[in-house]
Amino acid sequence: MSGVPNDDFDERLAEALDLALSQGEEVVAREAGDQGQAIALTKHSIILLRVGLAATGELDGHKTTKFALTDVTAVNFRKGALGAVIQVCAQGAHSGTPNGAPDNVVIFTGPGRVKKAEAFADTVEFATGKTVNRVAPLPLADQSAAVTLEEAPPEPPAAVEQPVPLAQETPAEAAQPRFVEPPAAPVGIEQEAASYRPNPRLPKPVRKREHKPNGMLVALGVLAALVVVGMAVMAPMREAQNAPAAVANGPDRSAAQRAIRLQLSAVSAYHKHVTEALAGANAEASAFSAALRSQNTPAIQSAGRSARIDDAWQRLSALTVPPGLAEANENLLGGLLEIKNATSAAAAAAGSSGSTDTAETLCRLDKAQAQISSGVAAIAAQQASLQQQAAELARRPKS
Repeated sequence: MSGVPNDDFDERLAEALDLALSQGEEVVAREAGDQGQAIALTKHSIILLRVGLAATGELDGHKTTKFALTDVTAVNFRKGALGAVIQVCAQGAHSGTPNGAPDNVVIFTGPGRVKKAEAFADTVEFATGKTVNRVAPLPLADQSAAVTLEEAPPEPPAAVEQPVPLAQETPAEAAQPRFVEPPAAPVGIEQEAASYRPNPRLPKPVRKREHKPNGMLVALGVLAALVVVGMAVMAPMREAQNAPAAVANGPDRSAAQRAIRLQLSAVSAYHKHVTEALAGANAEASAFSAALRSQNTPAIQSAGRSARIDDAWQRLSALTVPPGLAEANENLLGGLLEIKNATSAAAAAAGSSGSTDTAETLCRLDKAQAQISSGVAAIAAQQASLQQQAAELARRPKS
């Protein structure tokens, strides 16, 4: 999972948000999108911000669109292969920006920003009670059904001319032909006619087949080849990150010791940075858990507004991960993001309705802490293994 820049919500967006807020209006949640775009949620409105050349068409331009929650008719969240989009629909028409982008849309690109956009959508649902319409990419439809040709139903028999004996004709009747309706079919004959099918023993007409490649099969074959190539390219990189670097076991003991020392130094430095980054996040999570158990609404809101968890997530995203600790790094980032989502949703619910689902939120926090503990344990285990290897090489007699 790629990270996002540390200065996502920069000074220009923060200044534009402060100018858009009314007196006493409090921000419940905010997230930055792509190229100077951002969205914020308060207790009374949803605010869309655009600053800079890419978003407004002017070098120092800024544009703010504010939707009152009472006027919002729908909030749409569309997720695609490369990113996500949040759209706010409200009463009244909205003009576009000079570069053609609509004012009620914020774009998020990359896995990190997509997860933050999902967290913001969850917060909107909890805080406002409005349902967010979520749209995901549709899977490839199964188009293997064959097309069958149905037989045309038989036409009803037409009226036929019935001759009348000459002895019984009148002069007027003799001048005009007489048509009579065919006799009605007895009960059961109509059902047999409706279920009529051609004789299966008769040979059916055969259409000359044109031997052309099936377009759907060709497309599926190309997609399968691309998937295999992608797996072949990414698998060595993934294995190289998950597997520890090989240690020289040859007769040159000095080279082996030097390699182990370098790897041990990288793992130890990474462990130190992880411990420092998690200190503030763990303290914030503990304070939030205590406030949640006490059902103290102001304390829950205050703990939910702290930025130490987000700061820890950004610091860990910027670190260079040593070989063998890719999975541990993913566990750390995933656990921190789950804690942030849980605290934001609970704080928003406490601010809007005054009550939160304590059991569910505590369960989410416990799972996130377990995921973070797993990552820290993996780092400590690799550090201990490298220390043991270094000690064994030091005890080995010189050749």
